[in-house]
Formats: sequence, structure tokens, C-alpha cells
Amino acid sequence: MVLLAVINPFAAIREQIEKEYGAYTVWVDCALPTLISRDTKGLYKRALLPEGHPEKLHNLTGVNDVYEAPENPHVHLPTHLHSVDEAAEILFAFIYRQLIAEGAISPADDNMPLP
Repeated sequence: MVLLAVINPFAAIREQIEKEYGAYTVWVDCALPTLISRDTKGLYKRALLPEGHPEKLHNLTGVNDVYEAPENPHVHLPTHLHSVDEAAEILFAFIYRQLIAEGAISPADDNMPLP
């Protein structure tokens, strides 16, 4: 199993990748106020500046550029509602179940801890 961290704002492209490569969509979601509070680089603050401001950041995905939220992701991780540990556990459990379903491991495999 290969994991890729990709920001893909378009549903049609995600669907195409899923069909062609058997990819799974994991939506790491976060409410805008939480994103702003976590933003150490100030990108969201700059993206939300008024038009014409010399420091305005244009084309920030999901703020002032298109982001089509996944309608049916395989995993939805609303990180504003879960701790890092909780989100990691949800993702790990999904991966574990997929590895079993694909026959890559057995449920009794001693090399994998149960989620």
C-alpha cells in the first residue's frame, strides 16, 4: 500500500484516480477558524485580506480558490473534532481493514497490532 498526501481540489480528478489506480480518498477536513488558529505561516490571514491589499495571497485552495469537498470519501477525518492521536487511529484502522480485505495480511498476523 502506498500513501500519498495530495491536495486535489477537483472531484472529477479524484474519481478518475480512484478508478484508474484503485486509490482511496481520505479527506483530512478542518473548519476554517481552526485552520486559521493553527496557521503558523499566516497564509489564511493573507488570503482573507481585502482585494487590492499588497500582501493578499490569491488562489489558496478552499479559501479563495476552488475546492470541491469529497461527497463520499473512504475516510473523513474532521481534524477540528479529533485529536492527532484519534485521527491517526481512525486512519490506521481503515488501512488495516483494507490490507485484510486485499489479502495483504491476515487478521491474525502477529506483525500488525490490532487497531
